Amino acid sequence: MQKYGFQNGKQRYKCMACGQYFTGGSYVSSAQIWKEYTTGKQTYKQLSEKYKCSIKTIQRRIRFIWATKDDKNSERSHNFNGHNLLGKELWRNAF
Repeated sequence: MQKYGFQNGKQRYKCMACGQYFTGGSYVSSAQIWKEYTTGKQTYKQLSEKYKCSIKTIQRRIRFIWATKDDKNSERSHNFNGHNLLGKELWRNAF
Protein backbone atom coordinates (compact mmCIF):
# COMPACT_ATOMS: atom_id res chain seq x y z
CA MET A 1 0.00 0.00 0.00
CA GLN A 2 1.20 3.45 -0.86
CA LYS A 3 -0.30 6.81 0.02
CA TYR A 4 -1.83 8.25 -3.12
CA GLY A 5 -3.26 11.71 -2.41
CA PHE A 6 -6.51 12.89 -0.85
CA GLN A 7 -10.18 12.76 -1.81
CA ASN A 8 -12.85 14.70 0.08
CA GLY A 9 -10.37 15.35 2.87
CA LYS A 10 -9.53 11.65 3.36
CA GLN A 11 -6.25 9.91 2.64
CA ARG A 12 -6.23 7.74 -0.51
CA TYR A 13 -4.09 4.61 -0.90
CA LYS A 14 -3.03 2.53 -3.86
CA CYS A 15 -2.35 -1.20 -3.62
CA MET A 16 0.91 -1.83 -5.43
CA ALA A 17 0.05 -5.51 -6.00
CA CYS A 18 -3.34 -5.12 -7.71
CA GLY A 19 -3.46 -1.41 -8.56
CA GLN A 20 -6.73 -0.69 -6.73
CA TYR A 21 -7.38 2.54 -4.88
CA PHE A 22 -8.80 2.77 -1.36
CA THR A 23 -9.97 5.67 0.74
CA GLY A 24 -8.89 5.64 4.36
CA GLY A 25 -11.30 6.40 7.13
CA SER A 26 -11.90 5.69 10.75
CA TYR A 27 -13.41 2.37 11.82
CA VAL A 28 -16.78 2.57 13.54
CA SER A 29 -17.28 -0.11 16.18
CA SER A 30 -20.74 -1.71 16.04
CA ALA A 31 -20.60 -2.38 19.78
CA GLN A 32 -19.89 1.28 20.53
CA ILE A 33 -22.73 2.40 18.27
CA TRP A 34 -25.09 -0.07 19.98
CA LYS A 35 -24.04 1.18 23.42
CA GLU A 36 -24.62 4.81 22.51
CA TYR A 37 -27.90 3.99 20.76
CA THR A 38 -29.35 2.05 23.71
CA THR A 39 -27.87 3.68 26.82
CA GLY A 40 -27.08 7.12 25.46
CA LYS A 41 -30.40 7.34 23.59
CA GLN A 42 -28.71 8.77 20.50
CA THR A 43 -30.66 8.99 17.25
CA TYR A 44 -29.45 7.62 13.91
CA LYS A 45 -28.79 11.17 12.76
CA GLN A 46 -26.79 12.09 15.87
CA LEU A 47 -24.69 8.93 15.58
CA SER A 48 -24.07 9.45 11.85
CA GLU A 49 -22.87 13.00 12.50
CA LYS A 50 -20.66 11.91 15.39
CA TYR A 51 -18.98 9.08 13.45
CA LYS A 52 -19.03 10.91 10.10
CA CYS A 53 -20.83 8.16 8.22
CA SER A 54 -24.25 7.75 6.64
CA ILE A 55 -27.46 7.03 8.50
CA LYS A 56 -27.70 3.79 6.49
CA THR A 57 -24.34 2.66 7.93
CA ILE A 58 -25.60 3.31 11.46
CA GLN A 59 -28.86 1.44 10.74
CA ARG A 60 -26.93 -1.51 9.28
CA ARG A 61 -24.62 -1.73 12.31
CA ILE A 62 -27.52 -1.55 14.77
CA ARG A 63 -29.47 -4.16 12.78
CA PHE A 64 -26.40 -6.45 12.85
CA ILE A 65 -26.03 -6.18 16.64
CA TRP A 66 -29.80 -6.64 17.11
CA ALA A 67 -29.76 -9.79 14.95
CA THR A 68 -26.82 -11.32 16.82
CA LYS A 69 -28.50 -10.57 20.16
CA ASP A 70 -31.69 -12.30 18.95
CA ASP A 71 -29.68 -15.39 17.92
CA LYS A 72 -28.12 -15.62 21.37
CA ASN A 73 -31.51 -15.23 23.07
CA SER A 74 -33.11 -17.99 20.98
CA GLU A 75 -30.37 -20.44 22.01
CA ARG A 76 -31.02 -19.93 25.70
CA SER A 77 -33.04 -22.49 27.58
CA HIS A 78 -36.65 -21.67 28.37
CA ASN A 79 -38.09 -21.69 31.87
CA PHE A 80 -41.48 -23.34 32.45
CA ASN A 81 -42.94 -23.65 35.96
CA GLY A 82 -39.51 -23.65 37.55
CA HIS A 83 -38.11 -26.36 35.21
CA ASN A 84 -35.41 -25.60 32.71
CA LEU A 85 -36.47 -26.90 29.31
CA LEU A 86 -33.45 -27.31 27.09
CA GLY A 87 -35.20 -28.79 24.08
CA LYS A 88 -38.09 -30.83 22.71
CA GLU A 89 -36.63 -34.13 23.94
CA LEU A 90 -36.53 -32.96 27.55
CA TRP A 91 -40.07 -31.58 27.18
CA ARG A 92 -41.38 -34.95 25.89
CA ASN A 93 -39.60 -36.87 28.64
CA ALA A 94 -40.99 -34.62 31.35
CA PHE A 95 -44.56 -36.00 30.96
